[in-house]
Amino acid sequence: TFSSMEAGDKAASRSVDYVSMSSGGLDKQSTATASRMLNMESGSAPGTQYQLTWYRWIILLLFCGVTSGNALMWISVSAVQDEVKTWYSVSDSTANYAVLVFYITFLPLAPLAAHLIDTYGLRFGVTLGAIFNGAGSLLRLIGLSHSGFPWLIVGNTVASFGMPFLLATPTKLTAYWFPATERTLSTSIAIMFNQSDVCLGFVIALGAVHTAANVSNMLIGIAIALSIHMVLVIVFFREKPKYPPSAASHFV
Repeated sequence: TFSSMEAGDKAASRSVDYVSMSSGGLDKQSTATASRMLNMESGSAPGTQYQLTWYRWIILLLFCGVTSGNALMWISVSAVQDEVKTWYSVSDSTANYAVLVFYITFLPLAPLAAHLIDTYGLRFGVTLGAIFNGAGSLLRLIGLSHSGFPWLIVGNTVASFGMPFLLATPTKLTAYWFPATERTLSTSIAIMFNQSDVCLGFVIALGAVHTAANVSNMLIGIAIALSIHMVLVIVFFREKPKYPPSAASHFV
């Protein structure tokens, strides 16, 4: 733990005093804004402590699990579409809706998701994404029978609601939890997991499903994994660390 640098504080204070005298006295809001900007430039905030915590990697890992799970919900059906068609006795075009629903819901929900994250915070967005994943995967279990394809669509639709929240959060997460020297790395990891798990989803689905009868086993396995991770996110994911990791994080 360390305090902000005394030299930076003094420089910011002198600069604000000079501006106030030369302008005949600024209002309080303008003075506060000027002080805030000067403190950001000097890399300090008066009276603020900065601390790096190992828990930032737990937060990143939890987020990567949520975004990976969402990608798995999206791609798992597409990877074994022939088996899904056979199990549910549906056509190619009908089976495609299980994947297309993610694109259909993303466009109208993306602005709303960004607004809600800005309003209610990082934890709200990531936890909601995890709940959508878990709830969607469990809903798909209702349709394990040959006539259960509508429940597969319902489950994927619920899971698709989480995608806009998860794609909007990596930069906010790294700004809250990581110093400037690690921000590029942590943001890259957060984004990479969503993309790489599309590839991993193909591998998992193709490895688990060899015949149409294996489709139900795949859906059960995904539901168990995402439900467990949903609970972990609800219990362990936090909004911000007790102390910001850097001056820039303090002003986010």
